[in-house]
Amino acid sequence: MLSCSRGASAVEFALVVPFLCLILFGIMVVGVFLGLAHSLEQIAADAGRYAVVGLAAEERHRLAEQWVLARADQYPLLAQTRLSASTEEVGNAFTVRVRYDASALPRVPFLDAFFETPKEITRSSTYAVP
Repeated sequence: MLSCSRGASAVEFALVVPFLCLILFGIMVVGVFLGLAHSLEQIAADAGRYAVVGLAAEERHRLAEQWVLARADQYPLLAQTRLSASTEEVGNAFTVRVRYDASALPRVPFLDAFFETPKEITRSSTYAVP
């Protein structure tokens, strides 16, 4: 039996690296998605707080849309051209809904079996109107 093990480290490295890369890319893809979702949640909440001071439904709608368009570039990972905002008012509830076209997010094809990122991300925030 031979006792030479000079290539064993290279073989072990070649067997382990694909799994480590899978974990690394998975962490990066999920991290980008979660960071983007958090930014959308924050912009919806901020726009709702800003717009709720409006006196009429039309004014609140206008304030929310203006705020989203004016401040979207201050949030990380957001491209303003892919962002849209809408409002809805039912009774005393004022809702700001922010949609983001996530089709350009980085994708790793073999990770889609474990975590498929959606093509559109929607977050909303609801406030009571006095």
